[in-house]
Amino acid sequence: MHVTPEAPQEPALAGFPNLLTLRVENRSEDLLLLDRAWADGTHHLPVEWLERPLGAVSYEAGRDRYVLHRGVPTRSQVEVARQLLEPGAACEGLLRVFPLRSGPLRVRARGWRLPLAGAEGRVYASRDWAGRRVVFARGVPRAEAAWMIVRRAGAPPWDSEARLALDVRLGPGARSALEAGGEGARLLLRLPRPAAWAVETSAGLLLCGEGRRLRLGPSTADLAVLRHVAEQPPGEPLRVLLPEPLARGLASNDGVPFRGDSAQRLLPPEGFWALLEAVEARGLRVRARLHSPAAGWGLTVEGP
Repeated sequence: MHVTPEAPQEPALAGFPNLLTLRVENRSEDLLLLDRAWADGTHHLPVEWLERPLGAVSYEAGRDRYVLHRGVPTRSQVEVARQLLEPGAACEGLLRVFPLRSGPLRVRARGWRLPLAGAEGRVYASRDWAGRRVVFARGVPRAEAAWMIVRRAGAPPWDSEARLALDVRLGPGARSALEAGGEGARLLLRLPRPAAWAVETSAGLLLCGEGRRLRLGPSTADLAVLRHVAEQPPGEPLRVLLPEPLARGLASNDGVPFRGDSAQRLLPPEGFWALLEAVEARGLRVRARLHSPAAGWGLTVEGP
């Protein structure tokens, strides 16, 4: 197995997304089931070849097949594969990284090796991904498969890594944030909405942007919260879980622009500043939590 990342030809701008073309080659005599690829030491969005689709997957022993039922409001516990590399084959993916400083970057990929002998008994494939019921059966040619369920019990894992040198330059916002953080300050990540920088300082986390600064106490919010906000897809609101009386108080007294009236409120990303300011002032905590298998991850406001 061989992983080859291709570095950008121009210097990367710190904190902004950069696309690395990642090529994975199967130089073994086995099938390769790809899991994910990622970069160490930087905020990034990984390449993922396995996913848990929305719906429930059942196994019909009498017909020796799997069926995905899309109408069930949950996240499948069975992973579905998009990529199974034949010996000698290769594939490419785009890895989004948000580098903060120049230097070496380690890129890694992992998965499982499936010996060709007996592989047909492990692979259940579907030619079609549409419809409310998707059937995965054995005997479908892998070249015709849209998605696959692969039994990987007992299959040896594989991993591969590569390093490349990145040249990163600081923009005006990053330089201002470092100056505000003082001696020893370190950039952690950039929030695209609201436009802000998270800086690690000797006194804790500092947010700088939009003409203001907010120093967060050690229990107010952690890096996982900031990563969740940074990775929010464009155009989508943040989902915030909190008790109804607290939601009303934060909206009416602190100006947090929540939408909706359920326990899970919607918050425009631009309202994240107001939420953090209110949480800090009231001695509360905000954390990134799994709200439910169907709803996915979101923010949770907790008491002191």
